[in-house]
Amino acid sequence: MTLTAKDINPSIFVVARAETERSERTLAHAGADKVISPYAMGGHGMAHTALRPAVVDIIELATHYQSLELQLEEIALSPWEKSSA
Repeated sequence: MTLTAKDINPSIFVVARAETERSERTLAHAGADKVISPYAMGGHGMAHTALRPAVVDIIELATHYQSLELQLEEIALSPWEKSSA
């Protein structure tokens, strides 16, 4: 599906799910912009929770509860802005 999506629209942002490390490489080679392994994410999440539980709690509050007045944004910077930031 990654190859087909990129063939139809090369500028589309493709997020792909990988089952194994090999499939992560294959999907990235096929053109996926972001490859996510739920198993790796779960393992990293468990490690972060064990090492820094308070940080994980704050991030979960900020991203899972809509009643809070918290919002995370992504802002793209030009190369000039990055060097002066």
